[in-house]
Amino acid sequence: MTGQSVAAWQLSFNPDYAGPSTYSMTPQPDNAMSLFETGYNWAKTVTASMGNEKIQGYFSYTNTEAKGIVKGNELDRHNLNIRLTSDLSDKLHLDSKANFISQTIENPLNTGESSVGEAVYTMIRSMPFEQIEQYQYTDASGLLQYNWPNPTSVGGLGGNPYWYALNRPYTEVRNRFIGFASLKYDLTKDLSLMVRSGIDQASNKAVSKQYASLSVLGNDYGSYSETSGQTMELNSDFLLSYNKDFGDFRLGLNVGGNSLYQKRSSLSAGGQLSRRNFFALSNLQTSTPTSSFYEKKMNSLYAFGQLGYKEYLYLDVTTRNDWSSTLPADNRSYFYPSVGLTAVLSDMFDIRSDFLTFLKARGSYAQVSNDTDPYRLSNELLYYRFNGGVVLSSTVKNNENLKPEISASTEFGVDARFFGNKIGLDFTYFKTNTSNQIFTINVPEVSGYSTEYVNGGEIENKGIELTFNADVLHRADFSWDLTANFAKYKTTVLSIMEGRDELSITTGYERVAQTIVKEGGEYGDLYIRGFARNDDGQIIVNEITGLPETTSGFDVYAGNFNPDWTAGLTNRFNYKNFTLSFLVDFRIGGEVISYTQARMAGAGVSDITLNGRTDGFVVDGVNAITDEATGAVSYVTNTTSVLAEDYWTKVASRDPASAEDFVFDATNIRLRELVLGYSLPKSVLGNGPFAGVNFSVVGRNLLFFMNNAKYFDPEQGVGVGNLQGIESFNIPATREFGFNVKLDF
Repeated sequence: MTGQSVAAWQLSFNPDYAGPSTYSMTPQPDNAMSLFETGYNWAKTVTASMGNEKIQGYFSYTNTEAKGIVKGNELDRHNLNIRLTSDLSDKLHLDSKANFISQTIENPLNTGESSVGEAVYTMIRSMPFEQIEQYQYTDASGLLQYNWPNPTSVGGLGGNPYWYALNRPYTEVRNRFIGFASLKYDLTKDLSLMVRSGIDQASNKAVSKQYASLSVLGNDYGSYSETSGQTMELNSDFLLSYNKDFGDFRLGLNVGGNSLYQKRSSLSAGGQLSRRNFFALSNLQTSTPTSSFYEKKMNSLYAFGQLGYKEYLYLDVTTRNDWSSTLPADNRSYFYPSVGLTAVLSDMFDIRSDFLTFLKARGSYAQVSNDTDPYRLSNELLYYRFNGGVVLSSTVKNNENLKPEISASTEFGVDARFFGNKIGLDFTYFKTNTSNQIFTINVPEVSGYSTEYVNGGEIENKGIELTFNADVLHRADFSWDLTANFAKYKTTVLSIMEGRDELSITTGYERVAQTIVKEGGEYGDLYIRGFARNDDGQIIVNEITGLPETTSGFDVYAGNFNPDWTAGLTNRFNYKNFTLSFLVDFRIGGEVISYTQARMAGAGVSDITLNGRTDGFVVDGVNAITDEATGAVSYVTNTTSVLAEDYWTKVASRDPASAEDFVFDATNIRLRELVLGYSLPKSVLGNGPFAGVNFSVVGRNLLFFMNNAKYFDPEQGVGVGNLQGIESFNIPATREFGFNVKLDF
């Protein structure tokens, strides 16, 4: 790309192209970023509260309009909230709430392959932005066409990001209602009964359109789909409460029960269109609607109580028993208790000093049990319409003997305050062991199944949390408060199940890495294909090609996606009517693997591929020399040069032969939030209509003090839970700036 004149690529397929026949091929370093624009989030809220001694009411309405940094990505949300509390009599009390949320999301951004991010990051680096912007045209037949080099090639890398953003429209409409009503009756001064019932109900409809394009879609007709779904959760409970003082003792006892019912259903249809770009279900070439259904019930009885002595010693005990419809009859009932003891030591031992103001110690032991999703007990039969109707067994083997998962946790903590509450320190140690986990394992294909649900495994999670508070400076017109927190934890795999000492957790991104749990290892361990090495850890290089040898499977340990520790530091300053606060976040340690960088390197559009493009480079490794007579293997330093294109197309690309070059340290320190506020003084407000007027300017995710991942925000992974530690075509991280106005009447 030295400025040479080249023929316009549009001439080869666009007969209506009227632009210049040639253009200068020069580097376009910002052509990819030109797609992005400034987004916004505009929220308007109105609240009102009113009432008297007998009845109180609260109302709020919020409208949120948002636009993302990619064209077409928009949100419109309406949130209406009403709450009413009333003393119907001296003994009967009402509490009710209704919340309605309606939102429309246009073109939510996805990560991974075939996303806007893939199109942006793998874009042709010599293409001017004005050519990218012209992502479509109408041909002589009046048909909409994809305006991009090689528009008829299928399965190519990347594409025009404008087409990806605007010509694959996706609209999701969601309406949700959340409400509850409760009545509390005071049977006596010490005894009360509460009954409550609530509902959480939502309906969703999603419509997806994809305009015809061989290169992007794989067909020249287009595709269309509709999905409708409903969810409902009913919760009803009661609670009988008794509270009584007996001299120095205070007793609180509660007995209750809960009935939970969940139901979900969905219906979807979609496929390739018959008439080009005519988006309707009736225009599908073939249509096989699919439906899903989910129904679950759980009943619970529980009791909890607290016994206090002289307001410095408290014993808390809970018991609960659940009955779940998703577990077999012999195992669907499960019981779990907890017990905790808290002592305010400074009051218990009458500690009064200028140094130690308050001291509290606490300890607890708790068990928690969980069920599973429905329909995992009996094997499923699936019906297909082809060949006059076929019934097949599911490839997932269910388990009629599933047991509930069990977690047992122990926690100890200390809360101490010093120098008249000017300094505070809160320390917590915790350890949780989870066993009888429900997961799937691969089984031999000869069984007729691919996976099976089983119980097994024990994972131990232990760590510490520390919070420090300080009133650093306090004057008549000025104050400075500081809060710091620190957390460190480790999750160890103690066992998996009999006959297995490791388990691969499917993530959907097995192209670049797998999360594999091994006995003695940690949850979050990532394994990749990597370089083949000798016993001394040296990379083995082919002496003829100069290319490194690689492993065949995901057997190279790349690190763990969990941080070694996290921390936060918040400073708050007040000066007269001004406030200033800022939060610095620390995430130290952990690894993240970038699929984006692997694909960019394979395509030659990453700066790491610049070295050795013309003269080559020598891989730092050794050549294996085998003695033909004895078969002994020795190693000599590699001296064979390899071109950058040969190296990166081997180790990178879509299925990286080695992901070692794309493992990054996730350590980062950032300015998470900065807030500057101002309140109008009472002297300015006078007798006007406002009781208070507050202004604030907010900045979030403003800058990195340190980012070892260099190319991307390491917190922008592809998901949560088991799907962490992999970055795949995320759009750039954003800084947010906001301005708030609050008017009190």
